[in-house]
Amino acid sequence: MARHVEEAIRIAQDAVRADEACDFEEAVALYTRSVESIKRGLQVQREDEAVDNTVLHRYLKLYSERIAVLGEHRKHRASIVATATLVPAPEAGQAFSFDDAELERAAPPPPAPADEWRRPFWLMRTLRASMAGGGYLSADGRVYVPRRVWLQKGARFVALGAKLECAECLVNELRRLCAVDRSNSQLVLRELQASCEMLGTLQNSLSRLLPYVPDSGDKGAKAAAAADASAVAKLSERMKGLAKSLDKTAARLGTLPTKCADPNEYIATLVDLFDAAAFVEAWIEHFSASALEHAVVHQLLHRVAAFLYEVVCAFVIQDLNGLLERHVRKASAGFLSGRPSAD
Repeated sequence: MARHVEEAIRIAQDAVRADEACDFEEAVALYTRSVESIKRGLQVQREDEAVDNTVLHRYLKLYSERIAVLGEHRKHRASIVATATLVPAPEAGQAFSFDDAELERAAPPPPAPADEWRRPFWLMRTLRASMAGGGYLSADGRVYVPRRVWLQKGARFVALGAKLECAECLVNELRRLCAVDRSNSQLVLRELQASCEMLGTLQNSLSRLLPYVPDSGDKGAKAAAAADASAVAKLSERMKGLAKSLDKTAARLGTLPTKCADPNEYIATLVDLFDAAAFVEAWIEHFSASALEHAVVHQLLHRVAAFLYEVVCAFVIQDLNGLLERHVRKASAGFLSGRPSAD
C-alpha cells in the first residue's frame, strides 16, 4: 500500500506544479493518475494492516474535486474560444461606461481613527459601503471602488471555500455573542472565552492556506495540532511521513485561486459579517470605562478586534487587490476597443 501512496504523492506534487503554472491539461492528467494510485493502494490493503484510511480518502476526494474544477474551467475556456468570432463589433458612438450614478451618491469616509483598535471597524464600514453601492476607500476621495468590482463573475479567489466558511461561522458566533446581556459581566466573560477559542481555531486553519494570516499561538493551535495527530495516530512510521507529504501537497493545492462564477453569496456574507461585528466596537467602549475592574473582558474584546483586523480585513483587502487588477485590465481593454466593460 505504501508504494502506491508514495507514487500518488509524487504524481500529485507534479500535478500541483502544473496547476500553479496554469497548464491545466497536464494538471488534470496528473491528478487523475494520482487518484488512480490512491485507489490501487486502498484496494490492495491487507485486512490485518492497522492503517487508518481516513487521510487517504480525504485526499482522494480533494484531488477528485480539483479535477472537476479544472474540467469546468476547460469547458468555459473552450466556449469562449468557440464564441469569440460571434461577438459583434462595437457600434459607432458606443463608449466606455462609468459609474456616474454611484459617484453622485457616494461620500468619502472619515479619516482613519488614531486608536488602533478602532481601525478594523472603520475599515469594515468603508469596505461595506463600497460592497453595498460603491464607495470611496480614502478620506481624500482619490480611491473609489464601484460595486460591480466586487461582483465580477468569473473572478478568482484564493481559498474561497475556507474564507466563506470562516465568514459564515463568524456571523453566527457574533450574533450569538451580541445577544448576551452586556450588564452581566461574568456571562460576558464566559461567552467571550468560548468565542476567542473558536477564533483561534479559525485563524490557525486559515494561516495554513493564507501566508499573510499569522498563527494565533493560542489554544486553537493546540487543538489543531491534536486533531492532526489523531488523524494519523494509527499510521505506521512510514505512513506518518507519507501523510505529512500529502498535507504539504494539499496545502499548496488549497492556495490555488478558485474561479467564482457568481460572487454574490461571498460578498453578501461579508456584508453580514461586517454588520454582525459592529457591536464589538460599542462593547469595547463600554468596558473601557471600567478596564481595571473588567480587565480580562477588555483584553478578550481587543482579541476579537485584532482577529477582525489581522484575519478578516486582511483577506478581504487581498481579494479586493485581485479584483481591482482584474477590473482595470478588463476596463482598459473595453476602453481601447470602445466597448463598455462587462464584469
